Amino acid sequence: LELLSQLSLCDNELSSLTGIASASSLMELYISGNSITDVRELLILRGLERLTILDAMENPFSGCEEDRIYVIFHLPRLKVVSGRSVTEKEREKAREAFSITLSSDRLIAKLGTRDFSTVTELNLASMKLQNVCGLEDVAFGNLRSLNLENNQLAHVH
Repeated sequence: LELLSQLSLCDNELSSLTGIASASSLMELYISGNSITDVRELLILRGLERLTILDAMENPFSGCEEDRIYVIFHLPRLKVVSGRSVTEKEREKAREAFSITLSSDRLIAKLGTRDFSTVTELNLASMKLQNVCGLEDVAFGNLRSLNLENNQLAHVH
């Protein structure tokens, strides 16, 4: 799949995109009409640096404007999402919605892994964070040092 630039997997039963992460030349991905239930499954596509078109309509998670904004934030190189061009206003809305909150998704993006058990030090200084939430399920079994200096935190859930 390394040389593939366009891939259409529409109208199948896909629930995971794990195998697509190796398609490093992929520019267009069409996955509408599948069984992807969680928008976070699309985070697997972050390593596809050439991906500019993503069609994920008609999946159980799709159709919600919040999910579109989530995708635009986490896959910032996209120019078209589900048949509509990404506007600068949407990019700004995505930054406002997601860049101020530290969530498990943002940690995965920063650390490049879902396995936090080996993390011993975490530097989150100067990230303009205002909220830390949704980390109840994150297992930092070996975390010894956490730096949240120079943020705008008002509370930590």
